[in-house]
Amino acid sequence: MTPLLALLVLLAIGAPTGADRARCSPPAPGSLESPASFATDLVGSLGRALDGTRRIDTSRDQAAADLIQAARLVQEDFACSARHVEPYAKSPSDVIRGAARNLAERYRALSASMDGQLEWLRSLDSKSRTGREPDPATTDALLEKAVTKKDEAAQAAALAAIQALDVVVELRDGKPVGRLRLTRAERKKLEAAILGKFGETVRNGPDTANDFATNGAAAWYLVLSNEGFRSADSR
Repeated sequence: MTPLLALLVLLAIGAPTGADRARCSPPAPGSLESPASFATDLVGSLGRALDGTRRIDTSRDQAAADLIQAARLVQEDFACSARHVEPYAKSPSDVIRGAARNLAERYRALSASMDGQLEWLRSLDSKSRTGREPDPATTDALLEKAVTKKDEAAQAAALAAIQALDVVVELRDGKPVGRLRLTRAERKKLEAAILGKFGETVRNGPDTANDFATNGAAAWYLVLSNEGFRSADSR
């Protein structure tokens, strides 16, 4: 692995998945006031974010100019994640509306944080334009700033996704009462969607070794699969 690709890995971007998926076309929401509809699109948003975390191909050497193009696609992926949940900002439900606004804002901030990585890559690519090697101190400083900003934005997005569990978990005085606002069929469908996209690792819950999108999905999976929570159609 070249030094350039090794540094790029520090930005928590792994092997490619769906590298041809740049266009954003999230499905229309089923119902702006339905917890199940919101949960479905939230899981979809995390899935698109996962695609972004895996878009850079670290298995082969690439020029900085090529990586710039890929990083732009990552930025589009994160912006697309926001579009999955943005319609719910108009929900008649206060809880859904608040969760959607918070998560969409965090996704947009994450997308914007990619500007730091692009600035770093352009600095590395400056030799192709000027014929001079980039200043190592400058590029190192740009990389450190880019990593910090993106990591903070990614953690905030994961936290917003986890906080959105308030949409499906019934609360009383701010505490769970052991019941979900989802039917048994809706729960199983969401569980299957999470497993299908993120794999078996979500069964173990969030982990520091995971990317932020997987951790958000893992938190949702743990709640959905927790038999201590009754379904909305259970007696």
